[in-house]
Amino acid sequence: MTETVNLNDGRELFRKVVDDVDLKILDDDEIAPFFGKNRESRDQKLKAVKPHLVRILCVASGEGEYDFKLLELYHHGLGITFHHFKRVLHYLSWALIHNGVSGAETQQLCETVFGLKDLIITPEEETDAPEDTHNPDPQRGNS
Repeated sequence: MTETVNLNDGRELFRKVVDDVDLKILDDDEIAPFFGKNRESRDQKLKAVKPHLVRILCVASGEGEYDFKLLELYHHGLGITFHHFKRVLHYLSWALIHNGVSGAETQQLCETVFGLKDLIITPEEETDAPEDTHNPDPQRGNS
């Protein structure tokens, strides 16, 4: 049985968690392409992103600060859907448990990260919205 760790162990624990999440991402054909076209470019990108992910997890556990507006800047226009977001959140949950974080602490951290979804998910374009059929324009021939 895995020993439960204390989140006060912080940064080192979260480095291990992010390493495990990265391995899952690299093996995921839907998520990996967001990080590059090949394994080498994906490894480099994930290495660059790692300190940010570690810091976000530290802040989510109540340690330190992070400018969450950066999340929106980094993810803007990437086409990340709610489906993609949930996949990575699932990997995070697995990695936390795998590294000995309790179920309650894992849930708290994942709920905090879930709260950031609007900064990460690409909103649907207004042009993709269906036409309003409740207020037809009589000049267009709708009645």
